[in-house]
Amino acid sequence: MKHIIIIGATGSVGKSTLRVVARHPDRLRVVGLAAGSDGAGLIAAARAYGVRMLCLQDVQAARRWSLPARDAGCELLSGPAGLRELACLPQAEGVVAASPGTVALPALFEALKAGKFLALANKESLVLGGHLLMPEANKQGKSLIYPIDSEHAALAQCLKGEALGQVQQAILTASGGPFLKHSLTALAQVTPAEALKHPTWRMGAKVSLDCATMANKGLELMEAHWLFGLKPEHIDAWVHPQSLVHALVELSDGSLIAHMGPRCMTLAIQYGLLHGERRQAPCERLQLKDLKRLDFSDISPKRYPCYFLARQALTVGGTAPAIFNAANTVAGAAFLEGKISFLQIASIIDKALKTIDNGPFEPLETMIELDAKVQELCRRWVARAEYGA
Repeated sequence: MKHIIIIGATGSVGKSTLRVVARHPDRLRVVGLAAGSDGAGLIAAARAYGVRMLCLQDVQAARRWSLPARDAGCELLSGPAGLRELACLPQAEGVVAASPGTVALPALFEALKAGKFLALANKESLVLGGHLLMPEANKQGKSLIYPIDSEHAALAQCLKGEALGQVQQAILTASGGPFLKHSLTALAQVTPAEALKHPTWRMGAKVSLDCATMANKGLELMEAHWLFGLKPEHIDAWVHPQSLVHALVELSDGSLIAHMGPRCMTLAIQYGLLHGERRQAPCERLQLKDLKRLDFSDISPKRYPCYFLARQALTVGGTAPAIFNAANTVAGAAFLEGKISFLQIASIIDKALKTIDNGPFEPLETMIELDAKVQELCRRWVARAEYGA
């Protein structure tokens, strides 16, 4: 039996995790839940799964929901300190990192230091703090981090038993998002509503937009670099509209190992939470004989400049990936708010990478300060329309 905490419990990954828990009550039990500001969803999940320890990261929301939480028999923590306390509950063996952004990073670091495993669906934490999280996770000789997003869970299985020196290329796949067939002229006119219509997955607004710009795939390259110790030149991504091959590995002898599976988040989540144990997942099986075609193609630099800016940041190293992430966060939010065009997202990221000095890795507090400073600078550029074409 593994007792777990879910950070981001009311989002798409969090809900999928709860479905996995419901499927395997003999192996998994939830003892803590956290969300951003969705008090109603958090308390409903707590009632459904018998959870008593909760946290809302939004302090104001926590004040509004403190009485309903108490009536439900729950203790409601709040803010960064509350999240750290929840992540370190002594009765939990692991933490599911299912919330987007970097707000949970300090709590995840404390959980690792407490010896808990991380089931990781959060790319930004490794982008900002991989140089700290991975050494901490590997202290005991076996990593305490298990990827539960579909691409990295697939890549972990493709790499299992293979020496890194034999890996020619590790390849993640991308659906291409909603604009795969749009002309470059049409891309300048797309709306936020159109950008959020992902053809394969149903996710939150930020992740959906990042898939449309392919910034998400760039962040996944950075995550793969830290998770598996792969050099930037040995990681790539291909467009695969069917979203059935989740990752591939090309080895030095020319062999190509691919992981295929249904379009279902729960399969990867279950594999990570059960640490590789194979059980029937709560999703339909892939019927390979019914497939008519599988398409693969290179990512277009003109259509997806954010992806190539991410590759550039990964190659440069140091704090460049953190700068990319912060600029992408602000630019994406500005687009969703109607302040900039779709193509100007890449313009802001490009300006940030060219303007802000790249430096060596820093302690966690300094990296979080850098993230905040870059975000504030990018907000000023948006407000003044100083982001280029």
